[in-house]
Amino acid sequence: MTAIFAGLCLLGIMSYLPEASISLFSAAIILLTFWCHYFSGLRFINATAVGIILLILFNIMFNNLQFWTLFSINYFVVSGNILGSFASYIGEKQNRMLFLRERELDSERRLQHERALHDRLTGLPNRELLQDRVEQAITFASRQDQVSAGLFIDLDKFKPINDIHGHAAGDFVLQEVARRLQHVVREADTVSRLGGDEFFILAENIQTEAAAVTLANKLLQQLQLPFKVSNEITIDDVSASIGICMFPYKNVTAVDVVRRADHAMYDVKNAGKSGVSVAKII
Repeated sequence: MTAIFAGLCLLGIMSYLPEASISLFSAAIILLTFWCHYFSGLRFINATAVGIILLILFNIMFNNLQFWTLFSINYFVVSGNILGSFASYIGEKQNRMLFLRERELDSERRLQHERALHDRLTGLPNRELLQDRVEQAITFASRQDQVSAGLFIDLDKFKPINDIHGHAAGDFVLQEVARRLQHVVREADTVSRLGGDEFFILAENIQTEAAAVTLANKLLQQLQLPFKVSNEITIDDVSASIGICMFPYKNVTAVDVVRRADHAMYDVKNAGKSGVSVAKII
């Protein structure tokens, strides 16, 4: 609107000038055209529209000028519009390409950050992301007077799967374990893979030790079901040892929750595997 208003004012002034001075003021129209394309911030299409409107109005208002005078003014104004339009189009195109490139880079950065916090084989949160979530859960549980649990899960008899059936079968079992664990827990819970055949579940607001043990037994039931790797390979001897750490407690930290659950899991291993143990909080 500012450009149109300025152009109308300019044409209004020119209408009071003698014919000999009009051609001199036509340079102001060209300058206004360049201003629209380079400095006003208008988009290419809008700046071009302003130039066309001013040119049409000029020809309507001064159609009584001598032919060659009118022709020369039109020639220079049209040339200025073409040059300005071309330059602003190129600039706008470059800005658009730069914006798209920046968006692609931002998307790639987010993707890389996401990958850095998730296990590549299963897609589950890794140890780093788990620690952050456990720390948040500790803070929230302490403030809201809630009880949460960390479940350390270590598969039993996993190494023979790789030795007998190959690493592809082992990878399939790990991926299937991840799916089964996610199927059992609540949507708000976090299932993570710590590495190898070790998994960890953060169950927030579970409130009682009995509820945590019930959840662990449901997980065991799922993991004891056969794993059909292919038509020729079915693995039916997978089980797990699960250690549970209830929190919050005095001086609790995310690292300590995982450590205590890990120790409870080893109690199960030492007792014969395939079971559940709860860490004693002193």
